Amino acid sequence: MPLLLLLLALVVPSRACDTGCTACDAAGCTACASGYWKTSDKRCAVNLCAGVTCPAAGECDSAAGVCNPATGVCSAPTAKPDNTACSFGSCQGGVCKAANTGAVRCWGNDGDGQSTPPADLPPSSAIATGFFHTCAVAASTGAVRCWGNNDYDQATLPADLPPSSAIATGAFHTCAVAASTGAARCWGFDMFGQATPPADLPPPSSAIATGSYHTCAVAAETGAVRCWGSNDYDQATPPADLPPSSAIATGYSHTCAVAAETGAVRCWGNNDDGQSTPPADLPPSSAIASGYSHTCAKAAATGAVPALLTPQSLALFAPPALPLLPQGTGPAAATAVLDLQQAAALAAQQQRSATAAAAAALAAQQQQAAAVAAAALAEAAAAAAAPLLQPPPPPPQQQQEERPTRKRSHTPAAAGAAGRKRDPYKCRSCWRLVSDGGQKAHKKWEAGSGQYCERPCAVCGQPMQGHSQPCQRPDD
Repeated sequence: MPLLLLLLALVVPSRACDTGCTACDAAGCTACASGYWKTSDKRCAVNLCAGVTCPAAGECDSAAGVCNPATGVCSAPTAKPDNTACSFGSCQGGVCKAANTGAVRCWGNDGDGQSTPPADLPPSSAIATGFFHTCAVAASTGAVRCWGNNDYDQATLPADLPPSSAIATGAFHTCAVAASTGAARCWGFDMFGQATPPADLPPPSSAIATGSYHTCAVAAETGAVRCWGSNDYDQATPPADLPPSSAIATGYSHTCAVAAETGAVRCWGNNDDGQSTPPADLPPSSAIASGYSHTCAKAAATGAVPALLTPQSLALFAPPALPLLPQGTGPAAATAVLDLQQAAALAAQQQRSATAAAAAALAAQQQQAAAVAAAALAEAAAAAAAPLLQPPPPPPQQQQEERPTRKRSHTPAAAGAAGRKRDPYKCRSCWRLVSDGGQKAHKKWEAGSGQYCERPCAVCGQPMQGHSQPCQRPDD
């Protein structure tokens, strides 16, 4: 046997190892040097993954990506199945997302229970807060639920209120948009007409916003903005050249909208604190919000803004159903082709007509708004020229009505004193901000003496315009 092996060694010469091989046999490399990898045909190739570090697996990945030595490219980690638990929420499409429970949580002043949601409140899809009341829309049913102060029935829903898709709350009034029709419905304090949508307000509305004493809505099909209610600062008079809007926001006495095509923000109304003057370098925006006397906008992620396309607007321009082509060929098929061409031409004509009608309606609305603005300017000029008038008294009903006693945790109550509910009309009309020698001060009109007397603050629950300190609530 040793002689046979010797003879074979003399007949079959040993194979030299290729570059990168550290050991080989007659079939090829059996081991590779550092920086090389062994291929399936037993060669040693340069390892292109040298120096490459693949990202580690995340919470929603079952394994980290692996580098391919032939290409030097890391493979994607293997994602865990959706709804797999992670440190917060669950995996969704390979990303850990917080669970969306729809639970409502409130904090802050709770004197009227406005910060204590009902224990049986279902998961919500929308929420809004007024001065002293809160409302939410149930995610599953669209049912509206309100709690907190109810002096003006702002937290008492109309019995026939349909399921809603949006909710907004003013100082003492509430508005909702019907999910099925887009019709706006309001209730609560209505002294300035803020809770009475115009009879000719075209449904559907794509957005609604409530200021303290005015309300605005955006028409879903045209993007036209319509406002109603208090207009002492022209906050309810949209500019005549306001373009179609995709979002709306209302403050105490100012209003802002986002242009649907450009994302540009436009504001009007009171501007004592610059709340109606957007910054010159403000980028295109996708969302807008207004506080008492300030405004904030959210920049669109990529500079793009939501398109003004809704199911209703798509249906408006949808062509009529076209006839089906019959089976086979011949005169019947030729006639069907002709009918199809005529129907397509008719559809195009109807689309042009619908577009022209929408443009004409928008132009008419803008002309009407311009006329209203001109009338308001004329009225303001006349008021400036006339001597300062005594503010109008509250309606007779409010003068004679005996307010019920309400316990408040946020005001000191005198023992045995009968309470009177807050009167927003009194807060707005009896106190005025006047200027003496360039210094602004709050002064109250004294009907008996026919003059103003200076006081530290107005008797209402909100700060007055230009006042540096919060007003004290009335001691009921």
